[in-house]
Amino acid sequence: MKRSSLMVCLSAMFCGTALAGPADYVYIPKVENGEREIDFKYGSASKSNEPRQQAASIGFGYGVNDWWFTGRI
Repeated sequence: MKRSSLMVCLSAMFCGTALAGPADYVYIPKVENGEREIDFKYGSASKSNEPRQQAASIGFGYGVNDWWFTGRI
């Protein structure tokens, strides 16, 4: 088994529950050196017998190098 596959398996064993809000998303980014980004998000969610929740956000990001992307929401 490759070292990276082993790390993924070990990480998955110790992960907790992930909670996300209506405007949150989870993805694996493709990073380009020097890339700049402005990100707009909007979403809504509801459970039965509860009012609908809505959220919006704006984020800014920068590709520092070929493997590191940083952002601010």
